Amino acid sequence: MRQREVDDNQAELAPEDAATRQQQAEEAAWIAQAIAGDQGAFAQLVERYSSMVYTHAYYRLSSVQDAEDAVQEIFQRAYLRLDTFDTARRFRSWLLTITSNYCTDVQRGWGALKRRLTERVPLEDVDYWLSDTQADPQRSVLQNERYDAVREAVLQLPDKYRHVITLFYWNDLSYREIVEVTGLPESTVKTHLKRARERLAQLLQAVASEDDDGQTDRGDTHHELFTTES
Repeated sequence: MRQREVDDNQAELAPEDAATRQQQAEEAAWIAQAIAGDQGAFAQLVERYSSMVYTHAYYRLSSVQDAEDAVQEIFQRAYLRLDTFDTARRFRSWLLTITSNYCTDVQRGWGALKRRLTERVPLEDVDYWLSDTQADPQRSVLQNERYDAVREAVLQLPDKYRHVITLFYWNDLSYREIVEVTGLPESTVKTHLKRARERLAQLLQAVASEDDDGQTDRGDTHHELFTTES
């Protein structure tokens, strides 16, 4: 998870760079090959995006097992729908739309989601999706002892807030892309994100205040991640 500047211009108007264009071209080739029956090409897409799908599903479903099941189901759905993919879109946004819809379907079938929001999941159980954070120092927060406080705080948010904050911070989507994935109006996305940050700041400040070991900088560090002016 990276600390991001939430200024509208930076979030929405960042230019598409050469690396992004190259990635899209590469993925378009993989998709065409997969549609033609090349399973190895689809495996490349799975390898690239399984971590992203797992992360999003985990924060929507609040369960390691459900998130692992979601990864399998979501990629199966994506494979079956590849021929409907519009290459003018980013594949990651399209895949996150499938992920979002799947998680919503699962939640509708539960009827008891709130009981799972406080489920404590051992950090080692999510090593699967944390393994790619080592190369990015800004995301090292996910690999130290402070991650647990952030994870627990995020899981306490209502789903509508947890959804957008996961897309924005973990999946690095712009406002426009979040609108595309969720189908929400942009004004609603911004409101949900603002309220999610405010609530997380409160929760993490409480963690810092309750720390009896004198390590209040741990909570304060995370408090700063979610108090950026919008």
